[in-house]
Amino acid sequence: MAEARAVEYGLELAARLNPLKIQLQIDNQALVHALNGASNYISEKLQVEALLVGHDLFVYADGSNPCPPPVITIDGTELPNPEYTFWTRQDRLLFGALIGAISQNLVPLISQAKTSAQLWEKFHSTYALPSRGHIKQLKDKFNRIVKGPSSITDYMRQLKECSDHLVVLGKPIDHEDLIDKVLAG
Repeated sequence: MAEARAVEYGLELAARLNPLKIQLQIDNQALVHALNGASNYISEKLQVEALLVGHDLFVYADGSNPCPPPVITIDGTELPNPEYTFWTRQDRLLFGALIGAISQNLVPLISQAKTSAQLWEKFHSTYALPSRGHIKQLKDKFNRIVKGPSSITDYMRQLKECSDHLVVLGKPIDHEDLIDKVLAG
């Protein structure tokens, strides 16, 4: 009786999970070396998150879909949990795709990660958490930007990029200061 219920449970689960996300249709060209570190953190993060959200896989990277228990009990009988098998397979596929997207010099940084969520958290905590030195460096960079011979588009892009990095780090540039900088050229 318990085995019949377990089979029934497995069939219900299989029906809920179709179409199988195991086929991880992430476009490798979009992810290849997408994660290079601090220099492009904002755009890299947005690109990868958009891709994962679009494939309904970001729940593995952000940790909002935790690993289910490996064993379930049905009518007093412990049985392998098919949701655990599915979750583990999905997470390992995503983990592999993310490892493939990270430039080789960053692999040691995430070498202790065992899940996609741990890998993503390590990447995020390394490049998105504010440090006094990083914030000071970005503010100095912002203050040194001059229009010079560059086009207004390039000048504005540089200011916006630097300003956006500071926003991500929780230290936005005051709106008035931004306007003064744009007008000062």
